[in-house]
Amino acid sequence: MEYKDILYEKKDHVARVTINRPERYNAAQPQTVHELIDAFTRCAMDGDVGVVVFTGAGEKAFCTGGRSGTRAATGGRGSSGPWKWAGSTSPS
Repeated sequence: MEYKDILYEKKDHVARVTINRPERYNAAQPQTVHELIDAFTRCAMDGDVGVVVFTGAGEKAFCTGGRSGTRAATGGRGSSGPWKWAGSTSPS
């Protein structure tokens, strides 16, 4: 998978996953969630990775949460809700 919202680096058994949306204080949107799932799955499946560092780009925020425009449009539910992004079903 080609990443647009995150960076993935691996060196010396350390994987570094960085949310790379500093202009939006690293707020997650559906694309970001898909990419994070892919990157963390990649880390889990790679026997050469012993440590994962999860961080955010920029100097103002690690991550401010979900992008408010997406949540406002769906109320955090429905076809673009968070469980849909994860490719899972709601736990309730």
